[in-house]
Amino acid sequence: ISFYMPPTGVTVERAGKGEWVRSAVTLERLQYCVLIDESGEKRYPQGPSVVFPAPTEKFVLIGGEVKQDAVQLNELQGCLFKVIDIDNILFASEMFGAVKGVDPETGHNFDDTKRYIDALDLSEGDRAKVFEGNARRVYPRLDSTLRARGL
Repeated sequence: ISFYMPPTGVTVERAGKGEWVRSAVTLERLQYCVLIDESGEKRYPQGPSVVFPAPTEKFVLIGGEVKQDAVQLNELQGCLFKVIDIDNILFASEMFGAVKGVDPETGHNFDDTKRYIDALDLSEGDRAKVFEGNARRVYPRLDSTLRARGL
């Protein structure tokens, strides 16, 4: 059987004897992938879904993987705060603006993870521990450097 694959950027794979399919990725509920088209525009589909790239798109590999876990999409993220003592939780994130892209469904930047902690029902004291206090306790040299700078 002769087969012609036009130069569209879509991968066509053998599905079985004499059958061909376009490549796709199946995303679970807390996963996403990144697609980029010929003009450089990116798209961030979220699961659960089966994602087929458009003819002008291709999957972006991050760490050698197409699918990425989106922990920040988990509405049960507060479970960590229910089972781990508040004194043992450190919050860390990338520098704001490090990840370029806005979630089209929410309008929030993808790297804005502080808002998930802000949404939890925590006292101001516990919130201060998570965002700063615990890190200063665990990393005393950081604390002394910040204190020397008046922070």
